[in-house]
Amino acid sequence: MTKYEYNKQYIANNRDLVNQRRREKYQQDKLNSPVVDKPKQVRRRKPIEDKKTEDIKAYRKAYVEKNKEKLKQKKKEYALKNKEKNKEKIKQQQKEYAAKNKEKIKQQQKEYRERNKEKIEQTRKEYPQPIKQKKYLNNDELFNQIIISKAKCKATPELVDMMIKISTGLARKLTYYNEDDRNDCQAEGLLQMVLNYHNFNEDKYDNAFAYLTEICKRGMAKQFNELHNIKTMYILGSKNKKRETEQVKLNFTNCDWTTNGYNF
Repeated sequence: MTKYEYNKQYIANNRDLVNQRRREKYQQDKLNSPVVDKPKQVRRRKPIEDKKTEDIKAYRKAYVEKNKEKLKQKKKEYALKNKEKNKEKIKQQQKEYAAKNKEKIKQQQKEYRERNKEKIEQTRKEYPQPIKQKKYLNNDELFNQIIISKAKCKATPELVDMMIKISTGLARKLTYYNEDDRNDCQAEGLLQMVLNYHNFNEDKYDNAFAYLTEICKRGMAKQFNELHNIKTMYILGSKNKKRETEQVKLNFTNCDWTTNGYNF
């Protein structure tokens, strides 16, 4: 028996043991071998002859024509799987294209406008742009009027007009049982604003609009509770969390502050 035949027979009888030794040797060689950054191998395609390329193109066209629906479905499935990735890629590509071709894009836009002047005018007539509504109250003007009225120790007519606008705006948003309740609550909110505007600290804060709206809201809630005297009570320990309402006369604390030294 030759040495080659003996080794072959030994490997066949002890295959597991041989494979284990080979793994150990491979791991040992891997640890001992120095780390070297090898350049990536690039697979280069062999040049195809002209006849073959024509045949391949014709085959591709025929395959696309036969399986149009299947290809569309595959594209949809791929887009659904990779929605977020594709969005980021598309945004980045659009930014890069816009940065490179600024002048080209402008020229295309001009050419499109010149071609389709009639269509653009017709669409503007059919769908006019909505007029931007101005804010009914400017925070800076309100802030200035509060400072002026504090210096005069009297609310200026401009400040009173602004307060009326705030109270009417809040009265539209909230809901009431009837129109009389709305008017009463609106009047109470305006009164509380007139009584308490001088407590605004202009050194710390600059949002006078939020300050007055909060005072108006609390005044309206106070008036509503005084009108109806409703107190809601929740029964503790109940699984259904039932709610009971009782007509109770509550002791309300007045939410206006001291007004010594001021003439309103």
